[in-house]
Amino acid sequence: MDYERSEIFSGEPGKAVEMAQAMFVQSGYKITDTTESSISAEHEGGFIRTQSGNAIYGASPIKVSVSGNRLYVSAGYDGIEKAKKFIVKLLVGLAVLLGLGMGIPFAILFEEKWPLLLALGLGVGIPLIQLPIHLYVTPAIMKKRAEKALDTLIHNITMLAR
Repeated sequence: MDYERSEIFSGEPGKAVEMAQAMFVQSGYKITDTTESSISAEHEGGFIRTQSGNAIYGASPIKVSVSGNRLYVSAGYDGIEKAKKFIVKLLVGLAVLLGLGMGIPFAILFEEKWPLLLALGLGVGIPLIQLPIHLYVTPAIMKKRAEKALDTLIHNITMLAR
């Protein structure tokens, strides 16, 4: 798991599981396993977006468990990986389409090679120049938002499930 945190918990384990279950159901997670002291869930829908949408969608699967006097939350970041794959496919596809869309007309209209090379450079280069940003910066932002949402989940469960 990529995210693992725990916090002191003085309430009943069943109430903590109920709180987590309510949040998972409300957020559209699929409950995969539940016991009296733990619950696991996965999000199979859309992925997290950087500005809008529920930030916790970046975390999947999530496991909430109570052991002794501690509440444990562990999660993976499959939602962020889905978003990265989508962004890469989108930008590469856009580069191919813009390269063809700009290259073919410029090859037909102009006899010189420089307009064709300019069109191909712009059509392919503009989407691909964004690729490193969206492979490293965007997932880092998504991960921070998902971690903050998971921290809020832990806090809310410990405060409300007493």
